[in-house]
Amino acid sequence: MVKTYIAHQREHHLQVTFQDEFRKLCKKYELELDERYAWD
Repeated sequence: MVKTYIAHQREHHLQVTFQDEFRKLCKKYELELDERYAWD
């Protein structure tokens, strides 16, 4: 599963930004994300 994700990562991130994916993971695992400090 991880190998497949890595193999298709470039195409995936053309459609979904890293930030959007990270937000989704935080929400899924009920983690608080303070975006003032998350992105540089």
